[in-house]
Amino acid sequence: MEYLSSTIVIVNRDDREIVATLRALESQSLSSADRVLVVDASHGRLDDIRRQFPQVSWSDYPGNPATRTIAHQRNVGWKESDTDLIIYLDAHCIPVDGWFGALTQPLRDGSYDVVTGPVRLSNTTAHWSYGSTEREERKDFITANVAIRRRLLEDIGGFNEDIGFAEDTDMSWRVRDHGTAILCEPAAAITHDMGGYRENVSRSHRYGRGRTRLYRYHRLPLRRFIADEKDGVVYAVAVALCWFPPAWLLLVAMWWRARTLDGWRTVAYQIAYGAGILREALWRRA
Repeated sequence: MEYLSSTIVIVNRDDREIVATLRALESQSLSSADRVLVVDASHGRLDDIRRQFPQVSWSDYPGNPATRTIAHQRNVGWKESDTDLIIYLDAHCIPVDGWFGALTQPLRDGSYDVVTGPVRLSNTTAHWSYGSTEREERKDFITANVAIRRRLLEDIGGFNEDIGFAEDTDMSWRVRDHGTAILCEPAAAITHDMGGYRENVSRSHRYGRGRTRLYRYHRLPLRRFIADEKDGVVYAVAVALCWFPPAWLLLVAMWWRARTLDGWRTVAYQIAYGAGILREALWRRA
């Protein structure tokens, strides 16, 4: 089996939950990676955590934290690493035992250049998860849990810093356009704390904006966007018409449809997602 040097890259701003992530890696002997690198945009606010983990490398994010993008932080991470493999793991994500070996084995044996793993929720306030219990090729991957060959990142130019909150989907599309398959390995799972209701509503709004920007950036036809994002488009229309009382009936109907899926929470996230689509569409017109 080919020896491939590796760096685990964790991007972070002010998330103190990174302590749990680093402790989990520490319990796995830092997952056998050659290096763990935190790209830190806290501007010194997490220095006490740095001192707790002297074996971890910390890189001060060079950009303005008020305008920083996750895509830019990820690019800083792989460019500062000189290893064959780059493994992305988000702060407050906890890998299962054996995660590192399961995630990197298909790259070390040469069968894949991109391997991702399931993302399981550690709370019940979010409505999203990724991956299954079966080993399978996927059309996309999640940047909170993925291993990529460095040469592939160099070939496709790294992460697109203009997309925003859909940088992982954009990267997935460009990886597949490059002719590279994406493997999802169920043994390389992580658990992810997605935060509370307010945080998930905000995240859904950013997802809506990011997905809209993604399709526009790739110059995909409107009919493709509507076909792929039909639920989000319906909610965007409902938000646009919300000042007309009859439109409220549409929201009630949506809530009724989603009632078995934790109804009001699901509808709240979908409304935020639709509002993100609408916001990005109106911003583009302005």
